[in-house]
Amino acid sequence: MSQNSTASQLEHPVIRLNVKEFMKTAIDLNLRNDTQIAAKIGVSATQLWRVKLPPDHPHYNAPGPVFIAKVLNTFGGPFEKFFFLEGSDTSSYQKKKNDGGVKINEV
Repeated sequence: MSQNSTASQLEHPVIRLNVKEFMKTAIDLNLRNDTQIAAKIGVSATQLWRVKLPPDHPHYNAPGPVFIAKVLNTFGGPFEKFFFLEGSDTSSYQKKKNDGGVKINEV
């Protein structure tokens, strides 16, 4: 096994926001824009905007543990409704397409 393939196998999947489900839930709660949503969750509108961006955007930020906890606390769970894993080391996961990207389900 080459050093490059070993390095890529050590990369960790990244948690991403399922924007479609997140926004659907926000609208169901009568939250109409990022400012209202951010205030309800308890994060800045800028942080919310950055998490919702595509990962290849230069201002994108992956959701951190505090953001995730605040979303789950505000909107309820489960985790899998609002977040999914994306990354190169997903050999033990089954990929499922959705509008928010690739959703990863344990097999």
